[in-house]
Amino acid sequence: MRVVPAFRAASGSERPTDGRSVPTPSVLSQRRICDFRHCPWDARYRSRLEELTRSFAYASGPAYGVLLDEMVPEWRNQLAEVRDLGAILGRSIQSRQKLPTRAAIDRRARPYGGAELLASEHERESTRQKRMAADRARFVDGAVLKLPLRSPNVSFDPNTLAPLEPFGTVYKSARVSDAWGTLDVSRGALLATDWSSVTVALAPDRGIASLVGPLIVGDGWKLELAPGWKLVPAGRPGLFVAVNHGPATSIPPRLHASVPGAVALGSASP
Repeated sequence: MRVVPAFRAASGSERPTDGRSVPTPSVLSQRRICDFRHCPWDARYRSRLEELTRSFAYASGPAYGVLLDEMVPEWRNQLAEVRDLGAILGRSIQSRQKLPTRAAIDRRARPYGGAELLASEHERESTRQKRMAADRARFVDGAVLKLPLRSPNVSFDPNTLAPLEPFGTVYKSARVSDAWGTLDVSRGALLATDWSSVTVALAPDRGIASLVGPLIVGDGWKLELAPGWKLVPAGRPGLFVAVNHGPATSIPPRLHASVPGAVALGSASP
């Protein structure tokens, strides 16, 4: 199996927590291994998603579980030592036989559309690189509004997150609340890797005179400022931040998915 390094870096840390809990109930719900239809269906469904940052393990987890149950029945006992399901499976395969040649891999992949799959992965990676360049221009290099995060409440769609290394993750749609007020986003916001700030794009010619609350509307976002807060220029040209000039307010932290049927993914911490 070939894993794109950037994909591993962006999503590998989620495999132990999400992926390992998925195979067992999926397998137990099936009568026999040959009836295990959920895996390929779910994998095909998720492969059509634009991003898999927080949801990839729900597709790969059941598939890994089927293979591991067949080849490494005691694999669950190894999770404390090895936190990657692919690594456990790969170690078992390598210990049983020599690695196949590239020609053998291509031959085995042919009935499953290997060449077409590889071409689609190259196309997907090209699209990802273009998207990252556009996101960097929009949220890092361009005119932006950066809001500090101290005790945020965040609602979002987990199927639309896009990593922007090393700066953070772009949330296509989200609602973020903190002491400074509430930010509603429909065209993307960048949450910093350490969750210290959330950033939205500004029009290049937008001046401070147009950034006066309590309600401020931008390109794909709306900000309702809390009393005592205002936006000011900071740092470089085109950068604006929120500062508090009144009594401090606080909001208890919370993080949840905003799509129907989605599960909570953690706490409001990095």
